[in-house]
Amino acid sequence: MMSATPNQNSNAPLSSELLCNFLLQQELSYSEAVLTEALKSLSRSAPVSQKLSDKAVVFGGRS
Repeated sequence: MMSATPNQNSNAPLSSELLCNFLLQQELSYSEAVLTEALKSLSRSAPVSQKLSDKAVVFGGRS
């Protein structure tokens, strides 16, 4: 089990691939956190959301 770690560290392509995967996961979780915050702030401003959904209903009715 311990002998697998030095082999991974000395293998440059593998470690760079792991680094890319890690960065991608960080970016995805960051984006998810940003989206979550945006949804929270939208739900806090209920009147604005209500106006938007009312307009969506109006446009949907016209078309």
